Amino acid sequence: MYLITIMYILHNMEKYYSPEAIEAIKRQGEKLGPEKIKAVEAEWPNLIAEVKSHMERGTDPKDPAVQKLARRWMELVNMFTAGNPEVEKGLSKLYEHEGPALKQQYGAGVPGAEMFGYIQNALGK
Repeated sequence: MYLITIMYILHNMEKYYSPEAIEAIKRQGEKLGPEKIKAVEAEWPNLIAEVKSHMERGTDPKDPAVQKLARRWMELVNMFTAGNPEVEKGLSKLYEHEGPALKQQYGAGVPGAEMFGYIQNALGK
């Protein structure tokens, strides 16, 4: 499902990213290369499922297992954003505006606001 989200993002880039941020995303993609991008895309569904499982069981976000998942989540996000605040802002804006529609269209493979909040809580933010 994460690949679908990426395709959706690419289709709507101008809506959420400045031309500079789009260029930064392209540079980061070139830097990572297709194999790494494919590996990261394959990792997202499992990570999302693990976080969802902890949420459903009521695991405290401060639990070490959840914090480990949250750190990996941020590592994967940082692979996309390369720590660029413009890209991070666009990604946040995209999920803020389009997240519910993405979740409705693509289902459980798309994280929602509750999951983002859980991850942020695990990270102490």
